[in-house]
Amino acid sequence: MGRQSPLTVSFGTASQALRVTAGLRTLPDKNNRPDADIELAQIAGNVTLDVIAERRLELRANDNSTEVVVKLGRPVPDDDLGAWKCPYEVWFGDSCRQMAISGEDSMQALQLSIATLDMELRFGANRRGGVLYHLDEPFNSMLEDSGLQVKTAPGSAPKAGE
Repeated sequence: MGRQSPLTVSFGTASQALRVTAGLRTLPDKNNRPDADIELAQIAGNVTLDVIAERRLELRANDNSTEVVVKLGRPVPDDDLGAWKCPYEVWFGDSCRQMAISGEDSMQALQLSIATLDMELRFGANRRGGVLYHLDEPFNSMLEDSGLQVKTAPGSAPKAGE
């Protein structure tokens, strides 16, 4: 019993187009039940996930632990939009959600994909009633935990030439 369930959402102006194409892939359960559904969806335009980064997390719920794997793909041109798209996968155990986020250039597609991963992880953990951990510490955000965000207090921005 397999079925495709891709979802495409588009918003923004022509110069700020953002398209999200998603799919959910669930592999047969570990007990190999014959009635287990297999759902497959292609990432936007049959993009092959050329993994450029991966992070492993742990989902703790009740007394159970599930491995969560995030795979970020290399941005590729999106000829349909005249833009770029950056695919990724989020695995909660055997369940995989695939997405490709589009941006004006490869950098924007990459940035938007990383930002979207936070929502994906938060949604997945909440849906399963658990808390995510990375290196045995509670996990909050792909960007926040990276130290890459620069935050300045209002009115304290550096002046030109400083």
